[in-house]
Formats: sequence, C-alpha cells, structure tokens
Amino acid sequence: MKLPTFPKIYNTYFVAFVATVGGMLFGFDISSMSAIILTDQYNDFFHKPAGALQGAIGSALAAGSVLGSLMAGPISNKIGRRDSIMFAALWWLVGTAVQASTNGVASLIVGRILNGVTVGITSSQVPVYLAEIARKEKRGSLVIIQQLAIGKLECPSFQPETCP
Repeated sequence: MKLPTFPKIYNTYFVAFVATVGGMLFGFDISSMSAIILTDQYNDFFHKPAGALQGAIGSALAAGSVLGSLMAGPISNKIGRRDSIMFAALWWLVGTAVQASTNGVASLIVGRILNGVTVGITSSQVPVYLAEIARKEKRGSLVIIQQLAIGKLECPSFQPETCP
C-alpha cells in the first residue's frame, strides 16, 4: 500500500521556514515550561509537584526526544525526510492536544513525551532535509535556521537575567 504524499513546494526559503517551525516550538516549550511551573494555576491544578515528580514532568520532553531520535532513521528510510517531518507534525498536534486537555500529571507527562518524539525526529531530519534541498551556496545559511530558532526562543530577550 502506497502512503499518500504531500504536494511538492519548490521555494526553498518557504520550505526552510516551515520546516524550522519545529525548532521554534522546541525552544518555546523549554522556555515556557520553566515559567509555567511557577504559576499558581499550575501548582494548584497539579498539587505543587516537587522533587522526582516535577523532574519527570520536566524531563518527559527529553525522554520523548530520545525515542524520536531512534525512530527518525527508520521512518525517514520508509517514507522520506519530508514526509517524516510531516509525520512529526502530527505527533506534535497529538501531544499538544493531550497536554491541553490534561486531567492530571500522567497525561501531562504523556503529552510531553509525544511532543518530545517530534523534537527527536525534527532535530535529526530537518537539517539533513534542508541541506538536501538547498543550493550549495545557500546550504549553510538554511541549515543554521533551525538552531537559531531553538536557541533564540530558549533564551528570550525579555528575560535577559536568565540567559547564560
């Protein structure tokens, strides 16, 4: 059975922008979670998680990214890099929906793991995909876009005292 494919887009810069949205979401997730755990709403809803429980919530994204990194190669070999990035986008939507509809710590952790799978897949596939589609004179500047998207949102300029 042949899987459906997405239409071809030939504007390299547009493709690079869309592909690096995952990097922006990764940086946003890291920076927003550190701010959310200090809010009264979070602490009231999850009964002030601390210690190992808060560590599990925080590290669930990293655990999912390990799984995603392990899945990325076989998925990319089967359906291609472009479609594996689209596959990761579906995981991101599912993980975000689980987190948004959370009713407890367990579903929050599951949602973060699902989003982490996306991080693992996109972190390994997006730079390679961008290098494949870019002309040789633009390759370096397009490949670096994802890292810039992750780094800039991980250390937002409105909180300079928290940046290294």
